[in-house]
Amino acid sequence: MAPPVYRSLGIDIFGKHRWLSEVGQWSPAKREEWRLAKLNAMLEHCWAHVLFYQRYWADHGLQPQPVRHLEELARYPVLPRDLFKAHRDELVPDTLAGIPHKSDSTGGTTGSPLKYFHDLELHALRYACQMIGWGFAGYQFADEVFLVSGGSLVAGKSTFRNAARGWLEAKHGLYCLQMDDALARACWQAMRQQGTKLLVGYPSTLSLLCSSLKRQQLPLTGLKAVVTTAEMLLPHYRAAIEDHTGVKVFDHYGCNDGGLLSYECERHEGLHYNDFESVLEVIEPDGAGVGELAITNLWNRSMPFVRYLNGDLLNLVQEPCPCGRRYPLIGRVQGRTADILSFPNGKNLTGPGVTLIFKDLAVEAWQAVQTGPDTLEIRIRSGARLAASQEHYIHQVLQQHLGDGCRVAIRYVDAFAVTRGGKLKPVFSEWNPGKTAPV
Repeated sequence: MAPPVYRSLGIDIFGKHRWLSEVGQWSPAKREEWRLAKLNAMLEHCWAHVLFYQRYWADHGLQPQPVRHLEELARYPVLPRDLFKAHRDELVPDTLAGIPHKSDSTGGTTGSPLKYFHDLELHALRYACQMIGWGFAGYQFADEVFLVSGGSLVAGKSTFRNAARGWLEAKHGLYCLQMDDALARACWQAMRQQGTKLLVGYPSTLSLLCSSLKRQQLPLTGLKAVVTTAEMLLPHYRAAIEDHTGVKVFDHYGCNDGGLLSYECERHEGLHYNDFESVLEVIEPDGAGVGELAITNLWNRSMPFVRYLNGDLLNLVQEPCPCGRRYPLIGRVQGRTADILSFPNGKNLTGPGVTLIFKDLAVEAWQAVQTGPDTLEIRIRSGARLAASQEHYIHQVLQQHLGDGCRVAIRYVDAFAVTRGGKLKPVFSEWNPGKTAPV
């Protein structure tokens, strides 16, 4: 039933899955030929229809002409995330009305939200890529999936659309902005009842889940694998999850705004990325090949991302993976870490879930900072104070998930604490002894 339903909505996920399965076997030369043609079509679209790129590229001495090799894309200037946000309205093409698309947004894993448009065809491609990536872990469509991650922030606010999609795709779960023993038991009971085959969630949250279940002597059985997403899979997170579940963790790294999905295979020696979606570049790599990621999406005409700097650092692997798959590899990703904030009432707040609070709020940047054993301060930088209803929403979400034992305050600031490397860390503690700033 699922394929016809999705096609009726203009999202042909299974058609794109068949296409990716076919082209994924292409030789490197054939892949590069296809990607070059797709890149030139996107550049032509931008030159003709996107005001920002017309001006920005002309200011850098460029003229509309095809690139002959993918490497020639480096002639175009990079586009930092802050510059993208500042000129968002000028990045909308004058042909938008004729492009099937949807509005999307990110809460900002780096503490800086962004709203953008997303082509429906690209939406289908990304779902298809997810099916392939989960397939590396043994997933098959209609396997029961349990999500310990995003969802409705406020009880009773889940949409019919999300519920219907969950039924079609056999995906269920609990929204876990925080984790405690009671919530861990609820997850365990739901997974047993559902017959979960694939557990998906944030590494820090899943680590807390597994540690709690181990303490409570509640085993997880019947899983094929665990897929982690949205933040760095630190070694102790992987160890805690694998120790309790008895199955392997398959990491996932993605960037919805720029357009990137990548997944670990059974070799666990890097993340295979979909080179048919985007061209990836590493800007000014160091001796280990690690540099800032620039993404050029080959599909998203409704709001093109060309040499977009998303703020992450990584390296690309030149050699093919021993698994035999022809999707190229990302070696390792740096960034997207957050402290786990623990409160006296047993609640533990993790980073990725907090980002969803700010997904649709007009803030420039935010931080969630533990300032005492039972106090949390939400620091916001914004051109204007949020409406009282929006401040109430922030309080409502956090109080619902953290309980009455945690006091929440909102403070507007002009500048944020940063790491020693100059990066903004969105969730951290200032209260732990000897720790006065994010590291």
